[in-house]
Amino acid sequence: LFPCAAIACREAWRGRPWQASSAIRKAIMWLAIPATPVVIGVAWSSFAATVRSKNVFAGAYLTGKSASDWVYGTLDQKFSIQVWTTIVDRFVELIGYPTLAWLLLGATLAIAMVLPRRRKEVAACIGCYLLGPAIFTNVHFVHDYYMNANGVFLIMAMGFAIVSLLEDAATQKAGWTFLAIAIFAAVTGHRLMHLPRQALDNSEILEAARYIQSATPDDSVIVCVGQDWSSLVPYYARRRALMIPMDPNATSPDQVDQSLANLKGENVAAMVVVEPTLYPPERLKQQMSAAGFDVPTLSVKGLPFR
Repeated sequence: LFPCAAIACREAWRGRPWQASSAIRKAIMWLAIPATPVVIGVAWSSFAATVRSKNVFAGAYLTGKSASDWVYGTLDQKFSIQVWTTIVDRFVELIGYPTLAWLLLGATLAIAMVLPRRRKEVAACIGCYLLGPAIFTNVHFVHDYYMNANGVFLIMAMGFAIVSLLEDAATQKAGWTFLAIAIFAAVTGHRLMHLPRQALDNSEILEAARYIQSATPDDSVIVCVGQDWSSLVPYYARRRALMIPMDPNATSPDQVDQSLANLKGENVAAMVVVEPTLYPPERLKQQMSAAGFDVPTLSVKGLPFR
């Protein structure tokens, strides 16, 4: 929204008095580009907030000021060196091999300062990259994957730096060298950081999900404890699920009892323990029995707990 708004303002500002209607049309066009997803996003967020409010666990900390602080962060966070160090340090996962990633970032900044040809584009892209965490500070601080949404701007900044070198015959060799290092960093970085995650063996969870799918009715519900922020089991099992938060300090037995009470009338078919878990599975089993759900228990080994 911000870059499109900036372009719209520029188009309106550059218009002559006798071209006002044309300038306004251009400004409206640039604002209309992000307007559709923004409107849809606001509507969806409002709907999602209504759904969350009916959930005992989500409604407790994803509404009101706590939700706002969780998404946007606090004023102290926005000016915290520690927070920004953590956020910025993660950019290497977008570029590749850590040492080379820092070298490429430094080269991008140096090229933008020395060569004026693409300086504005590089500065604009870096500004857009930093704008995301400047607004949504806490989620960028807590979750490393949030940078994937705005990381394209940092990659574009390096691309403009490479282009600025290739546009001049005197610096073309340096440009091709920069490009070769960037490709090498991307390939080696993927093998070092991403490939091990992609190669994790999830066969046990997939087998358990297939078993759940074959052994439970299509319209049934499963109750899962462990991997509470992961929808892996419900997704592959194609079943609706009540996910019990793992942290026993943030999950009271009363909340669990209330959540189970909300399942009255549903066809609860199984209890799934995705190890490791912090909330005691035996306690959950007792609570389910007390709620009238005497169902089989399936235990599966989950992803590494972090």
